[in-house]
Amino acid sequence: MITADETTENGTEEYLFGTVEGGSPGYVYWSGVSGSRKVILRKVDGDFNSVGGKSFTIYRGSSSTPYPLLGAAEEPSELTSGDSGCLYVGVLPNGWYIIEEDISPKAYFYLIVDDSGVYGTLVEGDNGKDADKVGGYGTRAEAETEASARYVTLRAAAKAKAVEQNG
Repeated sequence: MITADETTENGTEEYLFGTVEGGSPGYVYWSGVSGSRKVILRKVDGDFNSVGGKSFTIYRGSSSTPYPLLGAAEEPSELTSGDSGCLYVGVLPNGWYIIEEDISPKAYFYLIVDDSGVYGTLVEGDNGKDADKVGGYGTRAEAETEASARYVTLRAAAKAKAVEQNG
């Protein structure tokens, strides 16, 4: 079903956009000004030097279809990092995303967007604190498992904080 933005009555004077979540056809999740973030990524090597000319595909959740980026003239299946290593992903609604790097063998990263920020692929470092996972995951399934678990943890923490603040 297609709904014109002016009939959504979201009260923000901003357009809404919808995406199909994961593998559940028929369920569209709407986002607008709140519940979304502008995302810019930067590709770096193991020494954190910028790397340009690398291609990536972004998927929302466990979807097998590339995520249609808001404001793009056409739905890109690939994004390419510029000379500075940066690539503008666009406005993403809250949720978790898989980023597939087009190298051989492919590498997979995750990205989580929520009301408190944007989180990248993290692992427990040698010092017991979160650290960036260098090189990403070797399979999409590994990245999805970590992303969904971390998203659930972040959502539970946000809910507990809201309950604490509201008494």
